[in-house]
Amino acid sequence: MALSIYAGAHQWNDKLEMFVTDKRIPKLHPDRIYLNEWLTQKKSEILRIIADFDANKVDWTLNQFEQEFFHYSNKGNVKESRW
Repeated sequence: MALSIYAGAHQWNDKLEMFVTDKRIPKLHPDRIYLNEWLTQKKSEILRIIADFDANKVDWTLNQFEQEFFHYSNKGNVKESRW
């Protein structure tokens, strides 16, 4: 799934799946701290969704996961308000 965030090869740590934060490396991503926090929240949300599916014994599909992850309503691909 594309999350619409991008990094140069030197700005991304494949092993950690996070933006590099080592200040000794030149030209780090300017939003690296914010984006790493956002990615951590998204990973947590992903784990919660999967745990909910498992708890409810749902044999889920990628479409079902995307519907939960992106908060789509059951009526097309309209995002629900979380307010």
